[in-house]
Amino acid sequence: MSPHLTAFLQRHAGRLVADLALSADGGQPAADRGGISLGLRGVVSLQLDVVTADTDMHSGMKGGSSANSNHVLAALLAGMRDPRTQAVTVEGFYDDVARITDLDRRDMEMYDFNPEKEAAELGLLGHVGEEGYSILEQRYGLSWLRSKLDNAIVG
Repeated sequence: MSPHLTAFLQRHAGRLVADLALSADGGQPAADRGGISLGLRGVVSLQLDVVTADTDMHSGMKGGSSANSNHVLAALLAGMRDPRTQAVTVEGFYDDVARITDLDRRDMEMYDFNPEKEAAELGLLGHVGEEGYSILEQRYGLSWLRSKLDNAIVG
């Protein structure tokens, strides 16, 4: 939590009175407790074209003996994470990433997160993520404080 936020809110409490607060792009720890996001990670977008031949080929005629671009792409994406630990394997990815501190962990504990309740509400088969980090550290710590790698495929 910001070391100056509490004092700021107390000093300006009169100007911040409202019947309702709406946050369209942020989280809150609980239905009765608001949250203020002080920063989020950025996004990198790119187009990746996988070319395995100079011409289109019919899979019934050439399949099995020539590379399938879907398989090449799937292997590339799967190779970006260690299958056991879920750590990012891209060289240099973590080079300038700050470690999550004890203060960061205490701030995350204020969310009073219940993983079993969330899994039941969302119908999750289970939570996943990088080995060695709690669910909140994976979600918020890795999003706000530490880089993470996700893929969104369009097209």
